[in-house]
Amino acid sequence: MKMISREDRRKFNRFSLDLLMKITGVDRDGIPYVDRTNLKNVSGGGAKFSTRHVHRYMPGQELEITIYLPGINDVKARMKGKATVLRVERLDEVNEEAPVADIALAFNGRLRFTRE
Repeated sequence: MKMISREDRRKFNRFSLDLLMKITGVDRDGIPYVDRTNLKNVSGGGAKFSTRHVHRYMPGQELEITIYLPGINDVKARMKGKATVLRVERLDEVNEEAPVADIALAFNGRLRFTRE
């Protein structure tokens, strides 16, 4: 039986992007938070970002996300929507007080394009 890798199962290609991202959620203690970070990559179905706030994220958690698109002086645009945490992938500990993790998300529908 042939094993199918995660990449073979992907419906969409992943693209590396370094864009500012805002995440709004509620942690496991019911406390609302806003996290600002940079997007690592994105596909048609999801995204991945890194955070030092590992304790805020858990698989199955629903989040509000905003991805700020590069703009010009006249137009500032962003993509907004909801996403669900698929995986919390702990990375090498930078230090014990601030562990780093990659958070993999699945989009819950299409993202909305908005302009300022």
